[in-house]
Amino acid sequence: MKLEKTFSFQTRPVPPYDFGLTVRKPAGWSLFNSQEVYEGGALWSAARVGGRLAGLKIGSVGTVERPKIATTVYTREALSSEQRSGFAGALEVLLGARDDLREFYAFARKDSILRHVVKDLYGMHDTQAASLFNSVVLSICLQMAKLQRSQQMMEAIDRTYGDVVEFDGRRLRVQPPAEKIARLDPRRFAK
Repeated sequence: MKLEKTFSFQTRPVPPYDFGLTVRKPAGWSLFNSQEVYEGGALWSAARVGGRLAGLKIGSVGTVERPKIATTVYTREALSSEQRSGFAGALEVLLGARDDLREFYAFARKDSILRHVVKDLYGMHDTQAASLFNSVVLSICLQMAKLQRSQQMMEAIDRTYGDVVEFDGRRLRVQPPAEKIARLDPRRFAK
């Protein structure tokens, strides 16, 4: 599916905000899907936000102490200004941009163990999955399995049931929606 309609916006996260640490977790987990690409300080990903399939190009145009994120959204149909505004707000929440970590840092700097976290992961924010369904699937895949095996299972689900989107010269697979998985015979997952 080609996503050719675009709109752009900028977000100013609550500092400190390290874009690279936030979208590329040290443990290696992807932000929204297993095929996203992070290079040159920019992230190309795809997700369903508010039920709408979108390609995303997200990058930092600020610093950790003066953060600013530039986002270009690619969709199939043009969005109204109200839809674009809702999309921008949802993405701020998903990126943890509104979370104020200053109180945590003040506490952590005084703790002998946590002060190392502050030093190594300063500005990393927690992120949210694009949907509750994606979180549930991940939780199931993590049960009694090694991290590498869980990632393989998530990639297999995306590869087998996900949708392919094309935007900004990229081709990515996005996680399948709950409705698509709900129509499948459960025995197919047992193979």
